[in-house]
Amino acid sequence: GQSIVLANELQCYKCVGDECNHETTTQVVNCHEDVPGGTIADTFNCYTFRYEDGGSVTQKQKGCTKRVGGIAACQDVTIPENTRPVSCEVCSETKCNSSSAINLSIVLLTAMLTI
Repeated sequence: GQSIVLANELQCYKCVGDECNHETTTQVVNCHEDVPGGTIADTFNCYTFRYEDGGSVTQKQKGCTKRVGGIAACQDVTIPENTRPVSCEVCSETKCNSSSAINLSIVLLTAMLTI
């Protein structure tokens, strides 16, 4: 039926590192087009991956990830080299990895840095 197609046409925000801090550099992508080897038949999630780059600065990476065997996971997510993974959150609604929660953490971080 048509609802299956619609469910699979998931859109997620996509960005890496500093791009995620600005709406102008954050893309919206269709997961079945964005994930290598992805098709309409696959099921996708949006993810927000947090990682540390060398220092203690936590950066973010967002995008689409395939659901493997019904498990929502981030194992096919590749983060930048020489970084340490902190956490990965996945969600299954369109554009659910939005930036609203992230802006708050950036504001808090900036406030801490200026003390």
